Amino acid sequence: MAWFVHPLTLTLFSYLTLPPESPSNFHHSPCNRNPQGLVTYRFGYIPSTNEYKVLQILSFRLDSDGKWDLQFNTFTLGRDSWWRPLQVDPRDLPFDALAYAYDSHNNLCTYGSVCLNGAVLWIYEKQKLIVAFDVRGETFKAIPLSEDYDKESADYFDLTNQQTNAECR
Repeated sequence: MAWFVHPLTLTLFSYLTLPPESPSNFHHSPCNRNPQGLVTYRFGYIPSTNEYKVLQILSFRLDSDGKWDLQFNTFTLGRDSWWRPLQVDPRDLPFDALAYAYDSHNNLCTYGSVCLNGAVLWIYEKQKLIVAFDVRGETFKAIPLSEDYDKESADYFDLTNQQTNAECR
């Protein structure tokens, strides 16, 4: 862990460097993207135990035929020294995770997430779902978007994603 002081506010901050991704053929870029795969991070907090966790989603192409796979890892700040793989079969998840891997890679960057009441939530707009990761139980749920999730909302997320993609190029 390293410490630094913000020069304007004189506030003391600390930061922690996460272990490198696995497999080792992934590399960092502004979007954490390369031809072999995509690395996405989601940050969560468990209020009842005061623990912070990072969910790492590795999506990668298995072969030249376009088959994709996912690997999920977690890292508990202050406890883990390396990524712990989750024993999750992407085909058993409550959303089409392999399509999510493909879509995430082809859209360059994915939407952001929010942590609320011990769950990390993000929108998978193509399947009209909110994906929820229970940080404590390390399980996934899918919540259908409401019937009134209209085109205006979709346009907002599309515009936001286009702006983010432009920044990541």
